[in-house]
Amino acid sequence: MNSQPVSGEDESNGKNNRNQMETDYCITKKVVELCKLVLQMTTRSGSGHPSSSLSLAHIITVLMYEIMHYSPQDPWNPANDRLVLSEGHAVPIVYAAYADIGGVYGIDPQHPYILSIEDLKTLRQICSPLDGHPNPQSGFPFFDCATGSLGQGLSCAIGIALAARLQRIKKHVYVIIGDGEGREGQIWEACDYIIENNIFEIIPVINCNGLAQTGPVLSQQSAHKYSEKLRAFGFHTFVVDGHDPGVLVKTFKKILRLQSPAAIIARTVKGWGVSQLQDFVYHGKPLNESALTDAFMQLESTTASEPETTPDNCVHVNYVPQNTSVTESPRYIPLPDPDFEKILQGDRYLETFRKGLMSTRRAFGLALRETGFLNSHIVCLDADVNTSTYTSYFAASFPERFFQCGIAEQNMMSMASGLARTGYVPFVSTFSKFMVRAFDQLELALISGASLKLCGSHSGVNTGADGPSQMGTSDLSYMRTLSTVKNSDGERLMTVFNPCCAVQAWKCVHTMMTLPHSCYMRTIRQDLPILYDSNELFEPGDAKLLIEGKDVALMATGYMVHACKRVVEELHDAGIHVSLYDCYTIPVKPQVVYTAAENNNGKIITVEDNFGNGLGAEIASIAALQEFSPIMVKQLFVKRIPKSGITAEDVLDFVGLGV
Repeated sequence: MNSQPVSGEDESNGKNNRNQMETDYCITKKVVELCKLVLQMTTRSGSGHPSSSLSLAHIITVLMYEIMHYSPQDPWNPANDRLVLSEGHAVPIVYAAYADIGGVYGIDPQHPYILSIEDLKTLRQICSPLDGHPNPQSGFPFFDCATGSLGQGLSCAIGIALAARLQRIKKHVYVIIGDGEGREGQIWEACDYIIENNIFEIIPVINCNGLAQTGPVLSQQSAHKYSEKLRAFGFHTFVVDGHDPGVLVKTFKKILRLQSPAAIIARTVKGWGVSQLQDFVYHGKPLNESALTDAFMQLESTTASEPETTPDNCVHVNYVPQNTSVTESPRYIPLPDPDFEKILQGDRYLETFRKGLMSTRRAFGLALRETGFLNSHIVCLDADVNTSTYTSYFAASFPERFFQCGIAEQNMMSMASGLARTGYVPFVSTFSKFMVRAFDQLELALISGASLKLCGSHSGVNTGADGPSQMGTSDLSYMRTLSTVKNSDGERLMTVFNPCCAVQAWKCVHTMMTLPHSCYMRTIRQDLPILYDSNELFEPGDAKLLIEGKDVALMATGYMVHACKRVVEELHDAGIHVSLYDCYTIPVKPQVVYTAAENNNGKIITVEDNFGNGLGAEIASIAALQEFSPIMVKQLFVKRIPKSGITAEDVLDFVGLGV
């Protein structure tokens, strides 16, 4: 596909046309007004990115006043075109336009507030909806997804666009990407996916102002190189002057007529209109108050003479009908107790189950499929390991709701964020080891308020022969960290489940669906004995007492429950009475720990086959809060990098957890 430079002179109805001149004048006049607001608000806040904002001034004005179809008085409307500002630090120009339009903000759609010009003075204040980077949870619902950690916006847009397709809504998603952030590989993961699935509803705009934070961008981030790269992927590309209103309007309209992916590469000036801001040292630095008067004069000089006639409605917003309805998410129907004998009819795995064995990863896949029958808003994303995570069960039954993301975990996680923010319940699955690639993307999704249901298979060093590159060893500690934090609704960011048997895994999928916040479940590769009856209940924060003793409490999780069970039974035969607790969830309720200590001489040993700061740290932190009855906690976990072993026991011996 050929790159298509676009200029006013190339169009028969270009800038020499009177109507076009009027439009150009109106847009440029509006740009100047908005740029002044940007300078005022960033100077007042003492921080911000006015130079990047000014480089986007014409693009944002054309989009928000001429091209996008949306209702500023109903930013929650699912039919709205959406803007994803991947170049999140340039958000002041969006705030300025939104306040000028009179868009509404707020957390509750039933109680919206109109954003005024006066409100712009609160930029970055703790009580303000105007965060330093896009953040819908601060009360600015014009954005679906938080951005600012660069390179993630295009992937979020994929999730938003896929949700619109599922809902049969025709809308477009515009994504503003900085030229410097193009070094992030996730952008090209997203481009791959867009072309593969012909997601023409997404329109990327590369803001090529040529300057990064510390100097010029690298040569590979030039407008020419971006055009070549995007064309190689399969995009139609349009290289334009990003400060020419008429060309921008025509180019966007031309793209909207296409039914295949297209991108705009816009040549812009960082700090457009203000010479002082065009020095790269002004990245993230506002002007002093004393410099504003001169800056305003420079901006005003960019406006051409007013044409003879100017329409009353100089610039306008393309409204969509307010309160456009879509099918609401159906009420969740609880999963019934598992009847694996019935569920596995016709499956060759049935014979293994009849021996009393099943892996937790397979139970997860089966439960996910059955949940899919009960709730049409459940979707599943997998990173080319669905035959190992067993999301293949879901894929076979619901191909339209299954998204094969390929080996691109970062793109997958941000896609899930976009889907979650537009009404779907995404289950995201890969190996727990590979889940760590997307921790940054996960955290930004949580900042956005997305509720994700994550499942990492092959958790712990018990995986055995595949070796440490396939073993999830650090995921539990990271997810536990997220479980200590609450979101703006007072819900914790994350609840972790680490089931040890198939029945428990099935029940944990049910619990994940009932919780409004994000969850992470770890699953095990091996077929393991089923320890619980199908009607057993598993509540978040609880632990199951499998064997009662009085000398010491052994608190284990995941695979190590089975390993510890054998040891505890042998010790009981030797007259040593050890209690065994199955800690299948984090956080753990403090009373569980206190009761275990009280009944076992104040002694607790935690056991997990992953790196530290997981279960052991959870129990120790709770024990530290007990002031009157000291609790002794000893932690057993993996303290050296594991290696391949033919059996799980070989690896456990190697890392010092042998039984």
